[in-house]
Amino acid sequence: MLSSFVPDKITGTILAVAAIILAVSLILCYYLQDNHGAADDVLNFYNFAELIKSGQLPYKDFVFEFPPFALVFFLIPSMFTSDMMTYVTLYGIEVAIITLITLAILLKFARRIEINRCAVAIVFMSFVLFYFYHAIRKFDMSTLMLTVAALYLYSQQKRTAAYAVMTVGAFTKMYPGLLAFVFLIIDLARDRDIKGALKGIGISIVTGFAIILPLLLLSVSFTEITSFLTFHIDRGFQIESFIAVIIQGLAQLGYTTVEYVGVNYTYDVTGPLCTALLPYWTALSTIAVLAILGLIAVHAYKTDRGNIERNKTRDLIIYSTAVIIMFLLMNKVFSTQYIIWLYGFFTIFAVKYSTKINWISYIISLCVIFLSTWIVVGTSFDSDFVPTNLLRDILLSFILANMILFMLGKRNIFGSLYEAPISS
Repeated sequence: MLSSFVPDKITGTILAVAAIILAVSLILCYYLQDNHGAADDVLNFYNFAELIKSGQLPYKDFVFEFPPFALVFFLIPSMFTSDMMTYVTLYGIEVAIITLITLAILLKFARRIEINRCAVAIVFMSFVLFYFYHAIRKFDMSTLMLTVAALYLYSQQKRTAAYAVMTVGAFTKMYPGLLAFVFLIIDLARDRDIKGALKGIGISIVTGFAIILPLLLLSVSFTEITSFLTFHIDRGFQIESFIAVIIQGLAQLGYTTVEYVGVNYTYDVTGPLCTALLPYWTALSTIAVLAILGLIAVHAYKTDRGNIERNKTRDLIIYSTAVIIMFLLMNKVFSTQYIIWLYGFFTIFAVKYSTKINWISYIISLCVIFLSTWIVVGTSFDSDFVPTNLLRDILLSFILANMILFMLGKRNIFGSLYEAPISS
């Protein structure tokens, strides 16, 4: 059993090289920059950790906008220090280690679907390095790791573990919870496994309860714990969200007006059009996500992959990506770091069988990540802010449209991923 965790020579070499690259990148990010990385969200993480160490409880004694398991990733560096600058450095190391673990899981995926591991590593690391300076100040790499792990476990028929890891991800940053619907659809529509679906629901409930139990025992009420949901539901249109970008574009053309309100180190967009849409947006977003899930269910029900497990895995990844992209495009908040959520999916889509690169998919993905980096480097009021965001969202819409075409059986950019494998 332990042998499955020991990498072979090729995987070990790839991970060693990646570790060196990440270590050098950390040094460049921290010690060649004046602020030593002490900026952005990581300062909030440090403050949260210090509040907890001082005896205060999240949700009860201070506002905590994240799901409860996020605390684990914030507390790990604080176990070794209370110094802010040391915390920042240790947090960056934590992110680098998580990145390496994510790559290791992707390399296991590569072997499963018979694609070149070196190509996977090169593609993934190119995505990582584009945004790495900013990623080490966020914790989205943690949820990427949990998402990729849950998908890999599910593809390996380790359904109990997959549902459990997915739930941990959902209690870290919510969006991995979308995988629960994908897993249930495959269990019910493709595999006709009602017992497996019910077991998955049960595992998720037990895992979720286990996560919040320590807080309940410390007299934090269930209502207080779920306050982070209210926090996000009550948000306005964040300045980088797809709908906010469209509204800002219309304002620049003179069709409406907008104002900006500072919220949590970013801005929400307000104005007459925002006021008109906001009461209905959660319902519209829900309908859009449900529509994608419905399409996935129909495709899963009608598509017979037989015993070709690699193609079933491709389906799983496409389904998951489609629902997450729809969620991103329809969400009221779309911070630039959310693009990290898609790194694992983008990597798999960019590599065909053997050593071939799916250049269309790779270039589009790289452009999306570059545009996200460009957005965060500038300010929200630069002249190119709206067109840059709009182009990023159009490219994501193009990817989503091709996934919809794939599920409808029409011509798309992902069909070549299902060609017969070249034996090695």
